[in-house]
Order: sequence, then C-alpha cells, then structure tokens
Amino acid sequence: MINSDDSAAIGATAAGFIVWLARQNAPHEQREYSPANVEQFLRWRCDQQANGSADDEDSYAAQLEQQGVPEVRVAEARSAIALLRQYLRSAGEG
Repeated sequence: MINSDDSAAIGATAAGFIVWLARQNAPHEQREYSPANVEQFLRWRCDQQANGSADDEDSYAAQLEQQGVPEVRVAEARSAIALLRQYLRSAGEG
C-alpha cells in the first residue's frame, strides 16, 4: 500500500514529467498515453519496493504480459518509462 508521502512524491514526479513532456517534440499519441503509464509504473514500483520485490522495467513489463495486457500497450509502457528516465536525467534525479 502506498503511503501519503509516496503518493505525494509520485504526484510531484508525474506533474514534473507532464510539464517536461509538453515541452518535447513527442508525437501527440505519446503525450497522451505516457503520463498515465508513468504514474502507473511509479505506483507499481512503490508497491514492489515495499514488498522487497523486483521493481525494474522488465519485471513490470513481464507482469503486464502475465495479466494479458496487449503487446502494443506493454510497448507503450516501455516507451513511457524510457521518457521518464530522460526526464529524471534532465531534472538531475536519475
């Protein structure tokens, strides 16, 4: 379960990411699906860390696949996470 501090940190990261993404020349579709994918990944990652489980991108993608998420949606999630890494590096957090 995500506590209020984690939730605030996720919200702040997601908000910063959205502003950063708006300034990029990313395709419209990517700007639409990336924020939700990033927030979902960050929440999943907090839960995984709290449980002491693997919290990397590959583990996340594997879980999505096990849940029957279509391959195109898994690819979108991976693309969004790649953009998140770029954002974090540019913000000095990664």
